[in-house]
Amino acid sequence: MIRRTLPGVVGMAATTARLGRRLSWLLNSHADRPVPIEDAARRIAAFVHGNLLVLAALKWWLTH
Repeated sequence: MIRRTLPGVVGMAATTARLGRRLSWLLNSHADRPVPIEDAARRIAAFVHGNLLVLAALKWWLTH
């Protein structure tokens, strides 16, 4: 199950990064103060990393 899920998670992370760049562009175009892409990318990376930790814990729980 995990082997089938992992490519989906990697694809989801790439999609999330693309959405983060688009969101940053949108925020920059409508904000008084620009939102740096690094901040948006850092927040998204933390979100994805948290999801990967949850998946790793779930895998461990299912296999032990």
